[in-house]
Amino acid sequence: MLFPFPSNPLQITSAVHTKPTQWASYGVIMFTANIAEPELKRVKEMTTYMRTDTVRVNLMDSSNAVSLSEGYVDHGEKHAQDALRLTLHVVDNAERIFPGTFDEFFNSTAVAGILMHDVGRSVAGKDHDKHGAVITDQYLKELAVRLYGSEDALPDVFRARTVSLVRRHRADSWLYKTAEEKARRTRELDGPDIAAVLLGDKLCGSEVRVPPAKQDLLNRLARIKIPRGFRRKHKLDSKWTFARINWNTPDLIVESPEFIKACLAALRRAKFKMPTDISIGPHDRVNGAIKRNAVEMFADTKIDDGKPESANRKIKGTFVYHLDIDERLAPQELVTGLDWWHDAFHVAAKAAKYLGFRFQIVFNGRHLIFDRAVNNWVFVDIVEYKIPKQAVA
Repeated sequence: MLFPFPSNPLQITSAVHTKPTQWASYGVIMFTANIAEPELKRVKEMTTYMRTDTVRVNLMDSSNAVSLSEGYVDHGEKHAQDALRLTLHVVDNAERIFPGTFDEFFNSTAVAGILMHDVGRSVAGKDHDKHGAVITDQYLKELAVRLYGSEDALPDVFRARTVSLVRRHRADSWLYKTAEEKARRTRELDGPDIAAVLLGDKLCGSEVRVPPAKQDLLNRLARIKIPRGFRRKHKLDSKWTFARINWNTPDLIVESPEFIKACLAALRRAKFKMPTDISIGPHDRVNGAIKRNAVEMFADTKIDDGKPESANRKIKGTFVYHLDIDERLAPQELVTGLDWWHDAFHVAAKAAKYLGFRFQIVFNGRHLIFDRAVNNWVFVDIVEYKIPKQAVA
């Protein structure tokens, strides 16, 4: 099955697993919703309407305007729609591989949650999860009035669950900070909808999210020829380019003033004038470096060894996140180690595990695993392979 990811093709591979996921037998925390058929019908109607609702789209446009003014990448309607596409494919393929994972309610809340997850950025990036929860609550009530004439038509369980998804979509909602907190399991996922939202949001990085002027500057810097002996003199790796510097962002420049002075001198000799009105940050470089990504989801071959199903046998599938990265803009260490991405990958792994999949990253054809000893992702020697050009059903 081919998943068309705008300007950045993303593919899904799936296979059908023969046995439904047995949530209860694994001791998985699970949100349950008692909802009557008439209410479920309204829920499905509302989520369908939300996809193209101009009121919601305008809110997301405001979110993007504020995000860009704060120096972030795209967090508007385009990101919401891209994240929705990935979320729906996670839903569809998880349900295909493990039948019974998603029902109509969780499918609907996943859609509503991902469409609204960044709406709080219309206020500010800081605490946008909290702002978003308030805005989502108000929006759903107003939507019920527009569609059905009264707030009372809004199913409370749908409103509460969607608001909860928006409030908890950030990575730090799910990462344990202390051993005591982990022992109490206070940050465990409680439904397949939040898992799908997290995967749809956290794996949506791409160069298309970077403002065009910034991406153009990064690409031009990456093409400038490095003077002979420059890399050796400054102990730089073979893929280093001038695009690896956070230009015009003084508080984010990690290189020494002497090195920056040498780079500027080299750029002048190359007859390149650095614009002063375009600032480059690490998030611009990391997103700008992602040229293509893909997701594969497939079931493991079931081996009947006569042993009973149990919690330690919960994982039955594999979720592979492929990345094609232009390391002239950002090295692997920055892509997987940058604060946001570091946490995002961990949360994605947690979400994939909740759905029954082990999580893997393939970076430029090489597998990465998380090494707790160094608290970072490291390469492992597994047979290299590229993003599949055509998914296998």
